[in-house]
Amino acid sequence: DFGGNILFFWRRGRWSINKKGIKKILVVKLDHLGDCFMATPIFEYLSDNLPRAQIDILCQESTSPIFEHNPYINKIIVFNYSRYQRGAVKGANFREIVRLIISLKKEKYDLFVDPRSDPFASLVGFLIRARYSVGFAREEIGGFLYTHPLHYDHRSHETEKYKKILKILDIDTPDWRPQIYLTENEKLRVNELIKNNFSKKIIACHISSGLSHRMWPLENFRELIKKIQNVNSYYEFALLGSQHDKDFVRQILNIVHNTAVKDLTGRLTIRETYYFLAKTVIFIGNDSVLGRFACALNILTVGLMNGAVDKNRWGLLGQNTFAFWGFDKKHRCAVDQCNYPCPHMVAIKVEDVFNVVKKFL
Repeated sequence: DFGGNILFFWRRGRWSINKKGIKKILVVKLDHLGDCFMATPIFEYLSDNLPRAQIDILCQESTSPIFEHNPYINKIIVFNYSRYQRGAVKGANFREIVRLIISLKKEKYDLFVDPRSDPFASLVGFLIRARYSVGFAREEIGGFLYTHPLHYDHRSHETEKYKKILKILDIDTPDWRPQIYLTENEKLRVNELIKNNFSKKIIACHISSGLSHRMWPLENFRELIKKIQNVNSYYEFALLGSQHDKDFVRQILNIVHNTAVKDLTGRLTIRETYYFLAKTVIFIGNDSVLGRFACALNILTVGLMNGAVDKNRWGLLGQNTFAFWGFDKKHRCAVDQCNYPCPHMVAIKVEDVFNVVKKFL
């Protein structure tokens, strides 16, 4: 970056952004589901303040459902970036990257927005020759390629980055309310599922996570469910997740033999899961996009968080949110490489979580 700043000094901030001249905008969000969901208000604010501009999103196939049917997005461009891939999906090869650059360059975007500030994304913004490119310097390598590099306080929440990008366009952000825009068919399907499977108030649980170091021990979930049932039987439990979470759920059901505990793993799309959560009264789960959904929907959210993660930057936002940050002084967490069960997550006691939930039963 030091060398890049010397070579590309002529690009940086030599002219202010002329909002009247912005006709096409490309927002790049190539990271994970939770990050993409938290960034959704960007599009509404851009559209409200630049009503004549066409706004496109470049995202991964796995996260594209977050942006579907968003009235403020003109086009979703799918690109599987290898850095943020989880599971069996392969990232793009060199030929596909070249095709992406050529196709984006033809669009002649006036404004390129990179809320995460990723080295690959900053290079894309440079190669497609967008008139203005906005991202964060000193975040990762490549900040020198933006025409308008920004800086932010790493001690602040990640959403503050998104607000700062909008601020350079003189856009105020009084509220930050992430949301998914649902179709009537999606709502109808979820309502039918609830009608056919539930007769009491629903407590949603997400017992898995995309990363092992974020998972609370399964036996803790089993014990917590039993404690809640013993105090108040007027609740049913929905175990949420993808098809990949089936094995975890079976381990719960093999111990908790109760018809009040329902396995919904693999039965709902990520968008339908968002609507399903809106119909529940409590969410209890590991650090994942479902916890972000629950916070945004303003239902009681009990988050089980790894204490090695920066709580100021990645904490849950919401008025009805209780976050437990597990931390074991004897453990040095390897974070993404840490094995299950991570001692930090083990440090979150069942009794402490139960005492919070019990107040709202």
